Amino acid sequence: MMLRIFLNIFSRPTAAFNALSDNSFSAKSFFIFYGVPLIMVGSLGRTVIGLRRYEAIKEGLHIMLGIPLALLLFVVNMVAYSIAMVLGAQLIFKLAPRFGSTPSFDTILLLVVLAYTPFLIAQPIAAWVEYGQAISIAGLLYTVYLFSLGVSALASVPQKHIAGFTLISFFILFGTFYIITLISSGMFIFETH
Repeated sequence: MMLRIFLNIFSRPTAAFNALSDNSFSAKSFFIFYGVPLIMVGSLGRTVIGLRRYEAIKEGLHIMLGIPLALLLFVVNMVAYSIAMVLGAQLIFKLAPRFGSTPSFDTILLLVVLAYTPFLIAQPIAAWVEYGQAISIAGLLYTVYLFSLGVSALASVPQKHIAGFTLISFFILFGTFYIITLISSGMFIFETH
């Protein structure tokens, strides 16, 4: 079932949202069995990208507790993606009534995890191809598109509010991820000059 949903995200996104709207499994199960593996894949890609970035300033880098940088970056990204999805879903859930929608938190979490799929899949691809930033941006744009599709299918946001709700939700999700990443990496990785 999860594999079918994953494949439908890229070939028939509406079918993926319809599969989730029948509520045949819980948001918690979906997050654990679908979201966590995707988070691991995305974190692996972000780790490789981060290692390349830190390689340039390796001499002036201090890592707390002597933890290997690759492991530290992987854990920081895992934590950041996980918290961003759950906290972002909570913030979006609180925001939904202002846009004429009253979905459950579980519905919003399902939507967030499913919409994040292309962005997370794009990360390892972006890490290993020459023009990785373009791949990352394409994954990001497709994530926003998927979220806008899912907003009407799962969250029942009225058509006139879809664009505004999607835009604000986008800033919540990705802003949350980057703030958490900055805070968590700043706690363990220091630049010394």
